Amino acid sequence: MRRNSVRDFEAQIMREVCRDVQTEPTLLLINGNDYERNVNTADNARLDISARGLWNRCEKTFFDIRITHPTSQSYSGTSLAETCQKHEKEMKEKYNQRVIDIEKSSFTPLVVTTSGGMAPECKRLAEKVAEKRREPYASVVYDIHKVKTFDIHKDKAQICTFEEHPHCNTRISWQAK
Repeated sequence: MRRNSVRDFEAQIMREVCRDVQTEPTLLLINGNDYERNVNTADNARLDISARGLWNRCEKTFFDIRITHPTSQSYSGTSLAETCQKHEKEMKEKYNQRVIDIEKSSFTPLVVTTSGGMAPECKRLAEKVAEKRREPYASVVYDIHKVKTFDIHKDKAQICTFEEHPHCNTRISWQAK
């Protein structure tokens, strides 16, 4: 699923409480032989957002967003917490060591669900935003949930189309673009 509107919303929130916020920053080049095979060593690797001053005053943090649909059949028998932790772990395996070693920064995966739920790292971000805004955590989470849920479903509507093909009797209800 495309997540540009969710990325842009997260970047907008970070601009309120951080400095030097960038979307889709390219990571520095690395020698791929130095890393385990799970690490993304591509020359054009990029993450969704980078910002300074969120966790520590001068530290740069990179963020990558993943949207998951926890009620899909592939997650049957798995709790929401397990699903979110699985995604956070996968993202950390893919980027964390590279960001620490090469970028000299920190990495935070942001996993959200199609219903607006947030994984632990995303909740930690909301806590920090509430602290920096001097607003109640519940108020910040409500605002984030409201906007993210709308954006996720708006993005989903843009990539999920219903078509009837004139040359056959086939109907496609989900078409990824």
